[in-house]
Amino acid sequence: PDNLLAWRADARTVFNQLMPPGRLTQVDIFFPTPWWDEIKRAKRMLITPQFVGDLAASLAPDGVVHFATDVPSYFEHAAQVFDGWGHSKSALSGEAKSRRERVCSRDDVPVFRSKWTPPRS
Repeated sequence: PDNLLAWRADARTVFNQLMPPGRLTQVDIFFPTPWWDEIKRAKRMLITPQFVGDLAASLAPDGVVHFATDVPSYFEHAAQVFDGWGHSKSALSGEAKSRRERVCSRDDVPVFRSKWTPPRS
């Protein structure tokens, strides 16, 4: 499709340095690694205030961020970082499931989903 661009790069770099402002209508963040090791977490955590700010700048006025994880504490962390954004529950609406989501479904592991919209000034 002509509305899809795949990047083989760190999302933090893409959103901070390469993505034009107001360009995206939807960003999907599905099952990011929570990085349990404290040393790796500080260096590699995706959902941070800096990244969420870069996401906000990259979204079009009607843009949304869909987020899913099977780690309750990571969902709570993300909810804190996205504080101040519009929030609603997000449900999988017939799209193909990722490998991780199929495993969660098979093993009866709950998946925590949310849809956030950035605050508008």
